[in-house]
Amino acid sequence: MQILMSSPSDTSHPLSQFFTSFWDAIDARALTSLHRVAASSAFLSSLLECIVFLIKRLQNNSARTGDVSSSAGNVVEIIIQEQFSLIWEQVSSKKLKVEERAAARLLAQTLESLFATDQALYEVSWDTLVISIKSSTMKEDDAHLVSAALKILYDRFKEGTLLKDRAEFLLKEVLVAGLDRCEQVLATEKEGETASFVLLLGLLDQFREGLFDDDAISTVRLFLKFTACLLRLLPP
Repeated sequence: MQILMSSPSDTSHPLSQFFTSFWDAIDARALTSLHRVAASSAFLSSLLECIVFLIKRLQNNSARTGDVSSSAGNVVEIIIQEQFSLIWEQVSSKKLKVEERAAARLLAQTLESLFATDQALYEVSWDTLVISIKSSTMKEDDAHLVSAALKILYDRFKEGTLLKDRAEFLLKEVLVAGLDRCEQVLATEKEGETASFVLLLGLLDQFREGLFDDDAISTVRLFLKFTACLLRLLPP
């Protein structure tokens, strides 16, 4: 373990190299078995557990040695950013064959663990995940993953917590942005992108009537906009 706690070099910190080796299992097709989904889920679970465990070790090691510099913190932030971005990319591209809701649950659990460890680490992981999710809202193939992830994050976190507030805010942001894009497409009366429509249908499928619960995330105005968009899609 000592090598993992050494200072970052000018090239790559040992932790980054460690996780690169972890992901080599994907490139080496080590998970291409008859039980690939189960194996991939176990792989992702182990990866996320390693992230939390090794980050805690790195922080504890820095505290024991009296390292008050920002280098250790910078390394941790980089690791989190790299791994959360890569996880989303691998799941969304289907290179890592994990069921969408299962992947979202594992990410949500990791967010909770990081929040309990250090709120600053949670902030880094959440901001990275938000960037990935928002990027995927523009891709039709990612619509099911985005809607499933938002549902899991919304349901997982307890009311009155920062995590719940952030999940609610993200859901409303995605919903409003999606509705605005749909309105823009419909306003042109020309054939346009369909990703936003597919995403809205995915959100409706995941949340059902709860998507427009006044006590949760939305308003009557958003409901009317959503209904108008769907009605415009129906054949005459």
